[in-house]
Amino acid sequence: MERQTTQLMLGPGAVRHPDRREPLPPGAPAVLPPVSTLGELLEYRASATPAAVFGYFIDMEERVTRVSWRELRLRAGRLAAGLRRQGVWPGDRILLSMQTSPELLEGFFACQLLGAIPCLVEAPTLGRGLKAWGERLVPKLRVLEPCAVVTEEGAVREVTDLLTELLGQGRPSVHGVQELSGEGDVPAHPSRPEDLSFLQFTSGTTLAARAVTCTHQALLTNARCVAGSGGQQWRQSDLVLGWLPLFHDMGLVATTLSAITHGVPVALMPPAAFITRPLRWLWAMHVLRGSLSFAPNFAYQLCLKRFQEQEAQGLDLSSWRIAYNGAEFVHADTVRHFTERFSDYGFPANAFLPSYGMAEMVVAAAFHEAGTPVIVDTISRSRLARDGRAVPIPEDAPDAIQVVSVGRAVCGHAVQVRGEDGRVLGEREQGQIALRGPSLFHGYYRDPEATREVLKDQWLLTGDMGYLVDGRLYVSGRCKDLIIRGGENYHPYLMEGAVSAVDKVREGCVAAVGLANGDTGTEDIAIVFETVESDPEVLRKLRQQVEEQVRRVSGLRPDHVIAAPPRTIPKTSSGKIRRGAVRDFVLRHLATERGGRIAVGH
Repeated sequence: MERQTTQLMLGPGAVRHPDRREPLPPGAPAVLPPVSTLGELLEYRASATPAAVFGYFIDMEERVTRVSWRELRLRAGRLAAGLRRQGVWPGDRILLSMQTSPELLEGFFACQLLGAIPCLVEAPTLGRGLKAWGERLVPKLRVLEPCAVVTEEGAVREVTDLLTELLGQGRPSVHGVQELSGEGDVPAHPSRPEDLSFLQFTSGTTLAARAVTCTHQALLTNARCVAGSGGQQWRQSDLVLGWLPLFHDMGLVATTLSAITHGVPVALMPPAAFITRPLRWLWAMHVLRGSLSFAPNFAYQLCLKRFQEQEAQGLDLSSWRIAYNGAEFVHADTVRHFTERFSDYGFPANAFLPSYGMAEMVVAAAFHEAGTPVIVDTISRSRLARDGRAVPIPEDAPDAIQVVSVGRAVCGHAVQVRGEDGRVLGEREQGQIALRGPSLFHGYYRDPEATREVLKDQWLLTGDMGYLVDGRLYVSGRCKDLIIRGGENYHPYLMEGAVSAVDKVREGCVAAVGLANGDTGTEDIAIVFETVESDPEVLRKLRQQVEEQVRRVSGLRPDHVIAAPPRTIPKTSSGKIRRGAVRDFVLRHLATERGGRIAVGH
């Protein structure tokens, strides 16, 4: 059975996809069928609506491949049979390392048919980046102990050689999809609702890899909450379109699984397609008449920054009903400017829906009310810092900061704000956000100690700071010092350890901090390292080495690398880095470099 592929253009002059030329009537609400596992869901959809569209897959050449439920079931069954021939059985872990593609979802559902437990990770970067990819993967392999890695067909040999080098003979077997996909089929394993459906690594973790356990029951419960987000139920005529990687919970669960569990088609494009040309995302919404899309704040900001009027000629965003904004802090300016810029292209005035969640809750924990204006709270920065109270002040006050409401807890779930002593705080009192409900995970896979750190009496201590007003949640900061970049979490200690290993950098005298950047809508990464060197050429080469070390361990290049003399980095009496003071130092340094103008702030 052949897939249907159509060559389209995502830019001025674009035509609608043949399936989406005419607007569909709203139709009935999209609901979950009577199933309790993803394996049952696949069997149900392939039987009840075999010709219906499961998904559209857009590649870098802007070809759109249409996959039906019948085809998904056929190919997933063949792939499952191939895995079974390799000795895969219920409960075995399978690592899926592929680009966004039909094959990645076929592999995911092949595991559901087998009762195996898939875990999605980034695709291998062939060439010079392969070694760094492997080093980031090793901690995850040690946690999961998978029996097989399924990857791109052209990467099998190189991945096999690399894992042999890094792990020796204890490495998992490595397979390509075509190699596994012969003849045969596998009926759905009779999994139970409480069985693990998949494992999701918390975003950005590589030093201490933590895999979140997700049961079928928790997934279906949270997917139901997502599809009813903000009090507005998804419709059968909807189409969810996204570009986030599927190893990200917003890409896998919010965008993909929440859609297909409700019989709503999903359209997926590679992250690189968006990053290289952000308006490609918006044109895909135009071509496929997309109505729902999830993205971090920085994505909307990047569309604004890269916007060119000639590239948007003829763009029609009137089908876009809900623009979810989550995975990182939601910036009021981004929401306002995006809405203003694209209102001329049909983007609805109240389409934005700020949200809050995390993999430990499957994905979703709170949503703003759909179809209503975003709520922005203007408060005193100094009062929040000094006594932990969100005190309203005028918007034009010098001390004013704006915090966007991410709404109320999703159906059947609860949110609290707690003080350092564990006491539940009152309205407008800042503390740690705690969550509870049927979507709550049971723990990190094979990591009871890390589980005990965050689970207290069936409440999840999120590590995020916030406050409540009239039952609505406002996220104001982080208890821990994670750096959030493009919706992904990055641990500063990992970067600091890598930089400390660079010759001529003082051991333990490195600080990594995040700086909110109003231009990009996400965080800049700043690295400060101490050295006794002062020669300009030596310092230039040192900064290059530091930049490369950060890229190696995190996959990102820092935005600011600052060499400083000994005893510059502020520390406590016990030797811990005072990160707030480091941020102040970086801001002063940047202001001096730019003639007193500070382009970033915290």
